[in-house]
Amino acid sequence: MMLTKIPNETNVIIDGTNARYIDPDVLEIINNFKHNALTKGIIVQLENIQQSYTVPKIDTKVIEEINN
Repeated sequence: MMLTKIPNETNVIIDGTNARYIDPDVLEIINNFKHNALTKGIIVQLENIQQSYTVPKIDTKVIEEINN
């Protein structure tokens, strides 16, 4: 996992600005990392990350393109 390879005493920004949706499992990983990062001297800043997301509806046109 990429997060475990971040060196100690590093500043990390996780930016969700362009995310329409972040899966709850991924949010849990991000929040766990942020919580545990302090023990390694890693400072984590979350930008535009919501506590939860609603699954976006997919346009039927997009589904047709995927299936073709």
